[in-house]
Amino acid sequence: AQDCQPGDGCCVPALQIVVEPAQMQTPASQHTRVAAIATPVQLCDTSVVSSSLTYRWSAVDGDTELLDFAQDTSVFEMPPYTLRPGTTTLRVSVDEGGQISSADVVMTVASQPLFVTILGGNNRAISASQDLRLDASESHDPDLGVDERLTDGLLSYTWSCTAAGVACSLSGWDLTAPVLEATRAQLASASHGQEPLEFVVTVEKPGKLPVSATTVVTIVAGAATVNIARTMQRRVNSNEKFSILGTISAPNSVNADLYEWRWSAELESGLPFSLSPEMVSTPTNGY
Repeated sequence: AQDCQPGDGCCVPALQIVVEPAQMQTPASQHTRVAAIATPVQLCDTSVVSSSLTYRWSAVDGDTELLDFAQDTSVFEMPPYTLRPGTTTLRVSVDEGGQISSADVVMTVASQPLFVTILGGNNRAISASQDLRLDASESHDPDLGVDERLTDGLLSYTWSCTAAGVACSLSGWDLTAPVLEATRAQLASASHGQEPLEFVVTVEKPGKLPVSATTVVTIVAGAATVNIARTMQRRVNSNEKFSILGTISAPNSVNADLYEWRWSAELESGLPFSLSPEMVSTPTNGY
């Protein structure tokens, strides 16, 4: 081996590849970064240097390639929701002048529990003259990307209600929709004269454990008065931020924090203006 000269073919270049980390666990929603360090351990031809290395990252099952990530770089970047929950072998193959070496990373994508929420929070107050609307449509499977959540038809909803520990009378209610709606008459008959009402929505999906969310509804005799205390009386630039503050005057017996806020907007033309979900349930809207 001491007599080897560059280019005479008496020895074969090889690489030692260290992948960091060698094992990892991550939720599907997380951006993942893996680095491969390739070091020549037997270099006969000094013309072969690290700048000539090419990288190829793929997901494999044994010797079967499942997915080519098409990244020629020593640092692998995997966007969120690239892989489904489960264990996957990630392989980096390094080509040094036609000699290919590889190393594997065992990656476990952890499944996350269902996210269940009822818009408006855990407590709310409504007037006896109002209809009821409880919205759990923002519930979702966090293992899915944002676009996939919109078309996820595997979620199922079940609503229930108790008043003073007794089951409410919910005859005629649609208890399997993401949004629970009831008229003031239905609401009055449901409570048996007892309040507050505790509503629970349970969301299920095959392969996942059920998850529930609860909101307590207090019915008040008087109506609240709502005002906009901070308004915009001028034009603003498209990149300018501003805020609008709403205030509420509630009956003396009711905590104003129990009320649910719901904002809407429209353009000068009369067409509706869409607000993002986080902008519809708080007293102050910032834009």
